[in-house]
Amino acid sequence: NPTETAALRFKAPQEGQTVITDLIKGQIVFENNVLDDLIILRSNGYATYNFSVVVDDGLMEISHVIRGDDHVNNTPRQVPLFSALGFPVPQFAHLPMILGSDKTRLSKRHGATSVLAYRDMGYLPEALVNYLVRLGWSHGDQEIFSMSEMVEHFDFKHVQASAAVFNPEKLLWLNAHYIRHSDPTHVAGALRPFLHQAGYGDEAIARIPGGAEALVP
Repeated sequence: NPTETAALRFKAPQEGQTVITDLIKGQIVFENNVLDDLIILRSNGYATYNFSVVVDDGLMEISHVIRGDDHVNNTPRQVPLFSALGFPVPQFAHLPMILGSDKTRLSKRHGATSVLAYRDMGYLPEALVNYLVRLGWSHGDQEIFSMSEMVEHFDFKHVQASAAVFNPEKLLWLNAHYIRHSDPTHVAGALRPFLHQAGYGDEAIARIPGGAEALVP
């Protein structure tokens, strides 16, 4: 009936297995007989998540899908869609989840959880990036990495498969290191919005002997 709307499903394979070679977790095998016929278009005309991301990744020619391992179970539903639509199946890398100090999934009750929140708390971008890269990944005993060193040394082979625990004290230590060792002009630039927030305009800051740089430890 053309006046009635219905959801559109993708007929999932029911025989054999879907095998994924994950760049972090290694080979993962899914039995196809447990897959349901996935809804790809709802009755209201809106595409579902699993269908949308496959089309988007395919059209953008994405070669690597890097995401949290809470998406592992979406993978056997997405791989047949890539093939059915004629797209190359990308490589998958499922990163370990980040847990709070109580070993439960990181959430607002553990404190700030957004990058912008940490910026507003005074953490330098390079300190936060350094800390997040080191969560679940290592390069020997090295703790401090410049951006160029991260690009040079990062390898999925050294990403652990188990969940990482967020340690705010370690992040604070890293931030203190970057404040002490960064160029004072760079730190002063990051400090300026906090001075504005405290009611100090540019004219008031200019009257400080040495300017904002003088406030950098």
